[in-house]
Amino acid sequence: MRAAAAIGAARTLAGISRLQGGGATSLPGLAGLKIDPALIRRRSHRLAGSIVVTGTNGKTTTSEFIGNALELTGRPVIRNQAGSNLLRGIASTLALRVGRRRRGERKPWGVFEVDEATMPAACRELRPKVVVVTNLFRDQLDRYGELKRTAELLRTGLRSLPKSSIVLLNADDPLVAALGKGLPQTVRYFGIEDTSRSKPRLPHAADSVSDPKTGELLTYDAVFVGHLGHYRGGALRRPNPHIRLTDLSPVRGRGYELTVALGRRTVTMSLRIPGLYNAYNALAALAAAEAAGVPPAKAGQAIAETAAVFGRQEAVEVEGRRVVIGLIKNPTGANEIINTFAEDRAKKRFLVLINDNFADGLDVSWLWDTDFEQLLPQAETIAVGGTRAADMALRLKYAGLDPEEIPIHDSIESALKAELARTGPGDTLYVLPTYTAMLTLRRELTRAGHVKHYLS
Repeated sequence: MRAAAAIGAARTLAGISRLQGGGATSLPGLAGLKIDPALIRRRSHRLAGSIVVTGTNGKTTTSEFIGNALELTGRPVIRNQAGSNLLRGIASTLALRVGRRRRGERKPWGVFEVDEATMPAACRELRPKVVVVTNLFRDQLDRYGELKRTAELLRTGLRSLPKSSIVLLNADDPLVAALGKGLPQTVRYFGIEDTSRSKPRLPHAADSVSDPKTGELLTYDAVFVGHLGHYRGGALRRPNPHIRLTDLSPVRGRGYELTVALGRRTVTMSLRIPGLYNAYNALAALAAAEAAGVPPAKAGQAIAETAAVFGRQEAVEVEGRRVVIGLIKNPTGANEIINTFAEDRAKKRFLVLINDNFADGLDVSWLWDTDFEQLLPQAETIAVGGTRAADMALRLKYAGLDPEEIPIHDSIESALKAELARTGPGDTLYVLPTYTAMLTLRRELTRAGHVKHYLS
């Protein structure tokens, strides 16, 4: 009775939310869990299996790759949409998407991106067959605190998994790789072997640069994204990855050609999305798809066919202009977006939208560790908006931009309208929003008919 009432309430609220133009990603699950706290556990039994993707950056793109790989081989898939990655978002997905199967219909797989702090509870409730940990960077310090605490949360979740689960860890992240020690589950590592894209040194905003146990500084022989690379120091050594990116060839403006070794097998594939961090996302997805029984060649095909998703370098045509949306939420992720944009040396118009809502993190001190100085050489104009627009304008002043040249907009809607008006037909406006700013931006684009609703 309780389970039926929970599902009924969730579906009723979802219908009301969608009639009002909402996404129905959280509220239905929140109500369902209030009525039946075991909702996730009960509904997950109707899945063929679940895959959990957690970590600071890359969850949404990696989950998209994995889901597409499963679907390409005929497996039905359900996913939590639009980054609704707390328990309420998972509960909404299960309540609304999992029902009675028709005769002969296959059970769906669940692919869930999961917030790091939520990950222990999600693992207990879902009992996933596969867990992917992408990376750990400083993010939302008001919620997570320091990285060691976040790592301990993930360790707690991993230790609660069934012994039959497969754990996939980023070998190039010292804190993430260390999570594999002593786990009774099957542990596999993924990492980049091709050092041709290595940076000359660690960036100033690098996070995990010491042995988490001894505090001894690590020596890096290669640096790829933030503190991700080939490291050694004290008792800590980068583990040999099972899934290895052996060759990385950039295709100008169109991503990369990748050669990946999975044990003794090799897969060559295209990646349509630029940014070295997306090569990590592709590696993680290949590893997860293989663990779920998808042939690597099929997974590679699915990744090659996947375009940028939901604000992750998503491109939208608006009134003869192109709007490119690059989500930013922490120093490492923002720096990689800025560096990726800089690969095209043409002058650009930027709009930076900074919110400090709960889902963004209330602490915006990360703006001062982000290399906004690297925007200036490529910027024709930079405008700001969002609840912390003034903070962003101050940051740009200290980066060297004349305050008189920084338009500050009262709302995200007015910011988009004004900056599109300043962008000529055929030109591109590059928008760097935090998470809730991105939702507002996308809602405005949806209202105007430029993009479909993300649940369409």
